[in-house]
Amino acid sequence: LSFDKPALIVPRITPREEQLIRAKRAAELGIIDMLRPEEAEDPVRLAQALKRLPARMPPSKVTSKLKLDGLENITDLVGEWLEPGSQKRLSVIEGGS
Repeated sequence: LSFDKPALIVPRITPREEQLIRAKRAAELGIIDMLRPEEAEDPVRLAQALKRLPARMPPSKVTSKLKLDGLENITDLVGEWLEPGSQKRLSVIEGGS
């Protein structure tokens, strides 16, 4: 998703369903196409899903709810905390927010 390209996701469902939960939500938002692992085992179904991908809009054009700048944001925040003399640094060290 960080490359802003149409995606077909086949989430792992064992040992945990975290990937399935995230993929279902992304599919509900129209950001991705999703097949469950058992669906992806059907070559016809998998081929159909792959053929649809080029016609999909990039995720950023589908919804404004998609935020993929977390790495940049966390880098900026941590940088502020690490600055010598920063009030944010003192707050974090002392257990504040």
